[in-house]
Amino acid sequence: MSRTLFTRAALGPLVTTLVLLVATLGCGRSPAPSQPAAQPAAAAVAAAAAQPAPAPAAATATAEAAGAKTAAAEAAAYSQRRVRKRAVIGGCEESCETPTALLRTLIAGLQLQAGEQRRNALHGLFEWSQLIEDGEERGEHWSDLWGEPTQHATRMREIEAFLDRFARVADGDRGAATLARWQGDGLTIRPVANRSDLQSVAVRMPDGSDGEALWRFTLVRRGWEWLVGEVERQPSRRPAPLDRLAGSTERGHL
Repeated sequence: MSRTLFTRAALGPLVTTLVLLVATLGCGRSPAPSQPAAQPAAAAVAAAAAQPAPAPAAATATAEAAGAKTAAAEAAAYSQRRVRKRAVIGGCEESCETPTALLRTLIAGLQLQAGEQRRNALHGLFEWSQLIEDGEERGEHWSDLWGEPTQHATRMREIEAFLDRFARVADGDRGAATLARWQGDGLTIRPVANRSDLQSVAVRMPDGSDGEALWRFTLVRRGWEWLVGEVERQPSRRPAPLDRLAGSTERGHL
């Protein structure tokens, strides 16, 4: 009897100690980690944020309009490159598009003061590559000089000398009277048989004395322009050199 009591008395504190030990171990253990339930939703939000935001409707419309404008500009530039350029030889363009316009411009140039101003006004009215003066083919010579860069200055001096020589008839009172008669009566322009590229004009000019001499101008069409291709001061001695002048059979073409 005393042995049983001793055993129970001895086991009581031991059991209590074991219970306290188990409780202590249980309190010190960390709970098992658990996966948050909202993780899939957070990943979706992050993925959506990484995508580029859609462009506003106004910005899209502006970009489309800019693209259309650029395409239209490129099409217009291409069309402009396809346009045939005006065939210009002398440089007088609108002021010599017809034989009548050429002669009107020629008279206006002759009325200017002698010198550089008059030469500049007359320079674009002649066909320098074919010009024939009193039977002499000066244009061929000037074309050869043009082909040599070192001879350009010589060519220009010779052309200026021709212009001064040609315009001398307009100097003085008699020259002014001649130009006034041209303007008042006009000049008769005659077509050249079987040549759509040539026209002929006969004019009376002061001959250096008290009389007048009959001059002949042969006009040649070159591209869009009519230019003076021949100056003949003695037409009775030399016929028009039609076989030595080549113009444009169709307006605007060389």
